Amino acid sequence: MPFSEVESVIPDLAPREVKRGDAASIQIPAPETLFRIRPKFACSHLNFVARGRRAITPIVATVLIVALAVIASVAVSGFVFGTLSTQENSPQVSVVAASFAAADFETASGGGVTTSFTCGAATGSYLKVSNTGTAGTAVKAVTLTWAGSINTYTLSGSCAVGASGAVNSARFLLFSGGPTATMVLSANAVSGKIFTGTVALSNGALLLYTGTFR
Repeated sequence: MPFSEVESVIPDLAPREVKRGDAASIQIPAPETLFRIRPKFACSHLNFVARGRRAITPIVATVLIVALAVIASVAVSGFVFGTLSTQENSPQVSVVAASFAAADFETASGGGVTTSFTCGAATGSYLKVSNTGTAGTAVKAVTLTWAGSINTYTLSGSCAVGASGAVNSARFLLFSGGPTATMVLSANAVSGKIFTGTVALSNGALLLYTGTFR
């Protein structure tokens, strides 16, 4: 604190008298009034602090806000349009029909021998898959969950599924019946009972299906 800002007021203080017997009285100024800080010092100190912490200008703040908004919009649009583009150029396959005859699915002891399926025209027991996407794919394998067991069937031959609008955009997966019935592990299929399963595609997709044995 500069000495110019401090005003000594000792001469102007109201004295206090301390007497001890016959000794001469001693005048002692009040301690809290030895020095008085002028208001001018406090104001100048606050002004100094304010000048040292000057805020950014409104123009700079506006530029920063606009820049952040542009960056955010570019990032969001890139994510959205990139996702849409990926979806538009990919197969969109689903199982649209599951028609299984109970007589076509038997245990080995009941006459079931076949553990594969083929692609062809709709006949006997089949699954129908349809593609509404803009890219093709292929069927690789099928599972059938029945009587507590998961039965796995491999593809015999090929089964390409074309893009939407192609002649092969819908395919039938055929399962054997009669003397070469499709084999199941736990129990012969029962008419009226529910079954579930999956269809595996070459692009890694796994399609779910469910139905009731007829």
